[in-house]
Amino acid sequence: MPTAVNPKPLAPLPSEALRSRLLDLRNKRGWTQDEVASRMDELGYSWVRSTVAKVELGQRGVTVDELVALAYVLGASPAALLVANAGPARIAPNIATSTENLWRWMTGAKASGGRRIDPKRKVPQVPPDPASVDRRFYLEACPDFVFLAETRLSGLRNLIGTIASVQSLAGAELETTDDRSRVLAAIDHLLEGAETDIALLRHRARVEAEQEDQP
Repeated sequence: MPTAVNPKPLAPLPSEALRSRLLDLRNKRGWTQDEVASRMDELGYSWVRSTVAKVELGQRGVTVDELVALAYVLGASPAALLVANAGPARIAPNIATSTENLWRWMTGAKASGGRRIDPKRKVPQVPPDPASVDRRFYLEACPDFVFLAETRLSGLRNLIGTIASVQSLAGAELETTDDRSRVLAAIDHLLEGAETDIALLRHRARVEAEQEDQP
């Protein structure tokens, strides 16, 4: 009989990371399951000790509202409950990434592409080009206060840098047709980025105007 080989465990999904993170943060607080349940009950959720136990064992999921309340109880951010301490992670069953990337994405620090996984073979395939991430949509999807903070200076800085780069490329001495083609392609790429920055600055102006109009 051939020896059975245990398959390599898959990286945890956010709901799976929640189990270990709840247990870890609860222990760091020095709280029992009863204490966590009592604090959740004070916030309006009918949790008992067995509720906490089932969540930690993966026998019960949590709603979005419960997740936010649980993070409040533990004194952590909701993202801290959904990202494992280290190692690989999964955004979805077929999208793998690192815990660092997942954390930066969940906390609004960057857009995350992740690696696509073959659902049958569970083998990571070629990750998408990071440039394919729609930076404009990602920023506009953030809450207004995050969007305003992230674009306060970045849009103008990027535009100034783009202008300087285009001027430098336009003034370069080109000897061959290939050189000219590469320079034109580089300029086109820079101008595409400039269009995104201009669109973000326009959206920023609209958001600020709407906030000023509010009583």
